[in-house]
Amino acid sequence: MRTVKRKGVYLSHHVMQRMLNRSSSSAAPEVSFPEEARLSARELEIFTLIGQGVSTQTIAEQLSLSLSTIDTYRERIKNKLRLANSLELTRRAILWVMHNT
Repeated sequence: MRTVKRKGVYLSHHVMQRMLNRSSSSAAPEVSFPEEARLSARELEIFTLIGQGVSTQTIAEQLSLSLSTIDTYRERIKNKLRLANSLELTRRAILWVMHNT
């Protein structure tokens, strides 16, 4: 509830696993990753943490930033990557992490 209240996206462990499994299947389309070129170092750090499933609250605590600052970064990332909502941001971030690990 706290995550959703802060305009975050809550995904249960089951849903996260399904997204990861679907994304990693051989039938998944090839995705280009222009994130590195478009995002600042801090935005890319936050984007990566989102893809690792770290909550907005935890990101703020780890980076010693306020929740509103993290929300601002999330909005900037969505704008730069032309993502419509937080679910698309989370999905794209998960794919980014999977591609770079």
